[in-house]
Amino acid sequence: MYLIGIMVLLTMAGCVSQANSPDNVSVNDEGIPLSALSYNPKAAIINAQLGVGYLQEGEVEQAKTKLLMAQKQDPHSSEVAGAMAYYYDTIGNTPQANRYYSKAYSWAKQKGDAANNYGVFLCQQKDYKKADNYFKKAIQDPSYVRTAQTYENLGLCHMAQKDTTAAKTYFLQALRIDPRLMNSLLQMAHISVNTKDWTAAQNYLNAYAATGAQSPDALWLGIQTAQALGDKDKAKSLALQLKKLYPNSVQYHQYLAVT
Repeated sequence: MYLIGIMVLLTMAGCVSQANSPDNVSVNDEGIPLSALSYNPKAAIINAQLGVGYLQEGEVEQAKTKLLMAQKQDPHSSEVAGAMAYYYDTIGNTPQANRYYSKAYSWAKQKGDAANNYGVFLCQQKDYKKADNYFKKAIQDPSYVRTAQTYENLGLCHMAQKDTTAAKTYFLQALRIDPRLMNSLLQMAHISVNTKDWTAAQNYLNAYAATGAQSPDALWLGIQTAQALGDKDKAKSLALQLKKLYPNSVQYHQYLAVT
């Protein structure tokens, strides 16, 4: 299951470098220059972005240093709290992650992104009822622009609960807003194959392929669909692609098991 966490802070890409503090610069016990600890919201956002960047590169110590600096520069920033939540979530400290996702939501002026992110976290913790509530809070925020992704998240979260009926409703709502959402298209193909609605499955797989996406899941679903529709040549072609591109995949072994 792939949940889409929409964190604005994660949009910052590229490499960052960490310079050691010069000997004549005073630092606190955490190694942060004292001059960097005064209230500075703009600098806090930059340091939070740098912290997330470090974390994505596996530089956990540098990430924490930047995030602590950001906290000192703006102690009640929703964006900084969200970055701290992401940090604790990444290192497996679930209680602290929960605490900071909650703070990020409480402190946000526009609640949509923070509500969606908290919903993603809660669904991953299998707190489904609360996750559902926060996803719907995001959707209800009139300033929130990522509504389609949150409907998709609702669908994925209901799939995790094996509630296919509700999941289908949310995936279809997501696709009405954004017909190119890859996860929603693939999940609808899964649902269609499972219900033997082969024409619908083919349509969803065609739309998925039109996005430029490719996956062993899509190829395996395509093989089953082509076989059910009597298109032996297409089924064979997709099977060759699955073997060539994903020879060690679960899907290829599923194919071998039935041939």
